[in-house]
Amino acid sequence: MRYITAFFMAWGNFLVIPCPCKLWDSRLNRLMLAFLPEIGALIGGTLALLLLAAHALMLPALLTGLLLTYALLRIPGYMHLDGFMDVSDAVMSRRGKEERQRILKDSRVGAFAVINVVFLILAVFVGFVIREGAGSLLTGVFLIPVVSRSMAGMFVSGLRPMEQSQYAATAGEPGRRKYVVAILLQMAAWTVGSLLLASPAGPAVFTALIPPAVEIGSASLACAHGVRRLGGMNGDIAGYVICVSEAAAVLTLGILQL
Repeated sequence: MRYITAFFMAWGNFLVIPCPCKLWDSRLNRLMLAFLPEIGALIGGTLALLLLAAHALMLPALLTGLLLTYALLRIPGYMHLDGFMDVSDAVMSRRGKEERQRILKDSRVGAFAVINVVFLILAVFVGFVIREGAGSLLTGVFLIPVVSRSMAGMFVSGLRPMEQSQYAATAGEPGRRKYVVAILLQMAAWTVGSLLLASPAGPAVFTALIPPAVEIGSASLACAHGVRRLGGMNGDIAGYVICVSEAAAVLTLGILQL
C-alpha cells in the first residue's frame, strides 16, 4: 500500500494531469522520489502521442515544435521551470554563498532568470521542430522526461541537501542509497523496454541512445554546478537539472535530424 500511496503522491505533486487517486503520507517523501521515472514515462508517453497525432494530421514542423515545447513545460505545471529560474538568478550572481542562498528563495524574478529561460525555451522549441517521420523519433521523445527525472531523483536522494531544503530533515535516515539504486534500475528498464518496443536495427540503436547519453552528462554537470554554488542539493536545483538536461537532449534530437 505504501508503494501505491507514494506513486500517487508523485503523480499529484509533479503533474497537472488529474490524479485518479489522491493519497498523501508525508512519511513517504523519500519513497515518492523513487517513482519519478514513472512520472517521466507519463510525460514522455503523452509527448509521443502528441507527436504521432501531429504527424497524422500533417501539422507543419513549426507548429509541432510549439505543441511539444508547450506540453513538455505545461504537463509538470511549470514547476521545474520555476526552479530553473530561481537557480539561474542565484548561481549567476557574483555574491557569497549565503547571499546566493537568499536569492534562491527570493520570490522576485531577476534579469538572469528571464534571459536564461528565454534561451531555454528557444532551445527546446528549435530541437522539437520535427522534420522527419514521427516513428524514428518516438523513443527519443519518450525517454527525455524519463531520464531527466531519474537523474534529478537520484541527485536529491543521494546528495547532501541544503540546510533550508525540505529534505534536510530526512538527510540522516539510513537506506537512502537504496532509492538511488531503485531509480537507476527503473531508468535502465524504461530505456531498454522502449528500445525493444521500437526495435531499432544496427546503427539506429546507437543513434537512439545519443540523446539520453547527452542528457545524463548535462544533468550531472548542471547538478555539480548548482550544488557547488549553493552549498547543497534541493528541489530548485532538481528543477534546474531537469530543464537543462531536457533542453540539451531535445537539441541533440534536433541535430540528429540534420
